[in-house]
Amino acid sequence: MDAMPFTNYVVKIEVSGEALLKALENGVSEIEKSAGRFAQVSGMTYSFNPDLPAGSRIVKSSIGGQQIDPNKTYTLATVDFIANGGDGYEMFKGTKVLLDANAGPLLSGLIIDTIQKAGTIAPKADGRIMVSKEEPTAEPVVPSEPTEPTVSTVSEIIYTVRKNDWLSKIAPKYGLTWQELAAYNSLSNPDHIVVGQKLRIPVKG
Repeated sequence: MDAMPFTNYVVKIEVSGEALLKALENGVSEIEKSAGRFAQVSGMTYSFNPDLPAGSRIVKSSIGGQQIDPNKTYTLATVDFIANGGDGYEMFKGTKVLLDANAGPLLSGLIIDTIQKAGTIAPKADGRIMVSKEEPTAEPVVPSEPTEPTVSTVSEIIYTVRKNDWLSKIAPKYGLTWQELAAYNSLSNPDHIVVGQKLRIPVKG
């Protein structure tokens, strides 16, 4: 009871990659205060820079070796307290519930069963969560070889949206207008981009 004093039930919900990235940012938003919201995860990895401003600390994140896609839908197992928005996880409120608390198992019961079946528990660091001094960087995408000779070639870089970013702020850095950047990424609502979202940036050479 000292280790797990709360009665939490495991639930399963459906979340967007955008919500998942916001959740990771929330988890490290008060790391300097040792806040209880820190996200312990499995099935995914992430690294964060505690020196960056809260809301833009996640440097890398992946599931199954693939970067988290803000536009993709993922299935998440967590406890009912978190799924209901506790500890700042407001982004999970109102999500589609696949397994509710009435059907989900008691978390402490799962842990007891696991220990009893394993006999010995030997935790070890496996690189799921890493502290980094890096900053989110644009990731180059190697262009395919042109099938015909061209006057110029166009490659891309992938830009990760950070806090307080807008298309009109990002585009001039690459010699583009915000309208060109929006069209290149087929953005239906150019005024709505989120932290962690990936934007394709054309680079002419």
